Amino acid sequence: MTKAELLKIRNDTLKVVDFIEETHLYIDKADKFHYQSVSSQIKEFSEAVYSGFDVSDAEKEIIMRKAAKIGNYIHKVFEKYLKNETFELPSVNKKTEHVGSVALNNFKRWLENNQIEPLVSELILVDRVHKLAGTIDLIFNRNNKTYLCDFKTSNVSADSIVKKKALYALQLKYYQKLSELNGIKIDGLAVLFINKRSGLINIVIIKKDLSNDAQEIVEAKLENKDNQKDLNSDYINKYIN
Repeated sequence: MTKAELLKIRNDTLKVVDFIEETHLYIDKADKFHYQSVSSQIKEFSEAVYSGFDVSDAEKEIIMRKAAKIGNYIHKVFEKYLKNETFELPSVNKKTEHVGSVALNNFKRWLENNQIEPLVSELILVDRVHKLAGTIDLIFNRNNKTYLCDFKTSNVSADSIVKKKALYALQLKYYQKLSELNGIKIDGLAVLFINKRSGLINIVIIKKDLSNDAQEIVEAKLENKDNQKDLNSDYINKYIN
């Protein structure tokens, strides 16, 4: 699919859906119902990934809010570059500004060195049948193949990448399902990990075995299959615990 066709899908979706960024709500403009977000569909798996934190719920909330602020800023830096827009960035401290600048330079080099063509960013897609919605950070083309890419900011370690890769594979599989329902053929799935302290980036391509297992989870959820709970438990034990 061409860049122009993807931009048309993005613009057409924005005509029928309101996205409230502060509360992360997707609302149908005509019928006023709320779509379920992709994030809400993987909550059980997210809780399994982060269950190892030896801190109180209050401390965890503070950590997550701080991380979300940094992540949101870096997302906005990338969005501004990819869309070539001039909107004002969120207010952050000098250290975070520096990390955002380093991350963007690393991102630009990654695009250039790997001959990657960004096609569309911040693409909101919806499925009215399942009342499901999500926002894709980036769709890009490389070697005539189309990839979904999600940006993640964290203090990346080898151990956390293994667990988080399994979590994000599910998220990307939901995005792939939304893409296909909107006529977008996807050839591969990628996660761009951005270190929130250094701005270094690490691109991870989701391999076939993990992709297939994640797809089975997504299909079971959308089709409300009887073995859904067993599949979820097996996936968590295999990839996260």
